[in-house]
Amino acid sequence: MTLVSHKYKFIYVKNFKVAGTSVEDFFSKWCVNPNSDFTYQTTNSHDKVQFLDEGLVIEDATGDEHIDDYGIVGRTNGLGSDVWRGHTPVAKIKKAFSQDDNLGLEKFDEYLKFCVVRNPYDKVVSLYHWQTQHPLGQKPIDLVGQDDISFADWLKFAQDNFLPNNLIIAHGVEGKSMCDYFIRYEHLEEDIVKLCEKLGLPDFDINDLPKHKSGVRPNIHYREYYDDETRDIVYHAHRSEIELFGYEF
Repeated sequence: MTLVSHKYKFIYVKNFKVAGTSVEDFFSKWCVNPNSDFTYQTTNSHDKVQFLDEGLVIEDATGDEHIDDYGIVGRTNGLGSDVWRGHTPVAKIKKAFSQDDNLGLEKFDEYLKFCVVRNPYDKVVSLYHWQTQHPLGQKPIDLVGQDDISFADWLKFAQDNFLPNNLIIAHGVEGKSMCDYFIRYEHLEEDIVKLCEKLGLPDFDINDLPKHKSGVRPNIHYREYYDDETRDIVYHAHRSEIELFGYEF
């Protein structure tokens, strides 16, 4: 989902496979009136799965979009309005601000925009396990029933169908970053604490950071999944991320 806090002047942009659901849950309480009955919701059960015409198996969204004077909490799990949902590119969020008299470009420019980034070699392994093994994973129809597909075979399929580059989410149409702060997945708690202090968020406790959608992949280092060919596929798909953030294999 997308988060907007008017009181603390921030916008959260959700990337793929970066503990994004946990981060949105953690920051959502600063985007709603504290006297409201809002409760963050995300689907973690295995019973609600939909088949869409475009060929995805996705989890049912239970968290309704919430908008009040304090901010915006988009609908969870990728559904909801065209803008206030998960994985919406920041350029589209900017356009929504420009078209809404209650928001406006002045607020978009003023608010701190942040997202989470992750080493692409590690992120792609996480996506592999999510798509092939988790009952709620966004699994292309062509892969349904292929839970034992190898990483190499899945990656060759994914490179032509679904291998998201997080800079597409965080960058504008000119190819320049529109986010002001990047939380590194590899230093998740440390960077979140720094951001909370920067934003002046009251009474935050990093121990409240949940761990949604975890426990899917085995405890094997991501390097063990790769050969020269698959390493090259990820490098070329995510070269901009790797170079911008200095990631190494």
